[in-house]
Amino acid sequence: MEYFEESGLDYDTLIEGIRQKYGQHIHIMNRKKVMLGGILGFGRREGWCVTGYVSDSVFQSKVSEPVPESLKKLQALLEKNDFSQSYIQRVVSELKKSSHEESLKSWGYVIKQTRDIICGDIATYQGRNIFIPSITAVIGPSGVGKTTVVAKLAASHLKAGKRVGIISTDKYKIGAEAQITALASGMNIPVVTVGNPAGMRQQIELWSSKADRIIVDTVGRNPKDSKALISVGEILGGCGREVEKLLAVSATTKASDLFEIIGQFNILNFNAVICTKMDETYHAGNVISALQQTGKSLAYIAMGQKITSGIEGARSERVLEFLEGFDAV
Repeated sequence: MEYFEESGLDYDTLIEGIRQKYGQHIHIMNRKKVMLGGILGFGRREGWCVTGYVSDSVFQSKVSEPVPESLKKLQALLEKNDFSQSYIQRVVSELKKSSHEESLKSWGYVIKQTRDIICGDIATYQGRNIFIPSITAVIGPSGVGKTTVVAKLAASHLKAGKRVGIISTDKYKIGAEAQITALASGMNIPVVTVGNPAGMRQQIELWSSKADRIIVDTVGRNPKDSKALISVGEILGGCGREVEKLLAVSATTKASDLFEIIGQFNILNFNAVICTKMDETYHAGNVISALQQTGKSLAYIAMGQKITSGIEGARSERVLEFLEGFDAV
């Protein structure tokens, strides 16, 4: 299936535009009211955000013609690596269009070309440090390892010689404050907890001359709860300046759920994705599919529980190492 997410002010006009863009075989999975447009929160208007998918029947006609054995083998390998069906069909179609029939008989050629396609699909993100201290907030659902990632990010900035502070907004999860404090204490990184926008603004002002980087550990939210997601945005609004928002998702989550999570958290206008628990999967096709289909970039990959290591800036070639059967040839 091919997934989509589209936004617009008028619902009927939005649906008509989706049909014109994706065809008549669309299925709407979720619709929600969101605030669109404006600058720095001013001039925004209420509109709609719609997520859905295009029926597999659309793709059947595209693959009805004979498929070379090498591409059948490739399809099976991509399926084994948990790529979505729409992603697989696109890769196969692209290879058929761009390759000579004789070239497709070579498995080495097919793998090399597929590696190039996948690498091209993995957009990587480079952060911007507009303000000092710069502020990075890690958002995401519960259970994906946000707090561990916050500590890993703080440790990496500390190693780079930066003055680092951590702000936690999680006053709901039992033991959340104690967890992040324990993780940071071994590195002598200060941690404070705030529960509202005013408290956030106060802490940012207090640390304005004491820190180069501030990492914010937000409360885990159910991606289906739009009201709860908006509350995350409100408390981050208390920073009073631009905040880099990174969405933490787990590599062990299936592609369709990743798409939903990314789509729902889009209400917070996040900048890029951090993929956690990469060491717990051998088949990262779900992550690559979801990022490509939603047009999101990857900022970091994170592995393991050790705080002082296990986080890397995203590189497409590195992500390929978490696929089976795609070793360089």
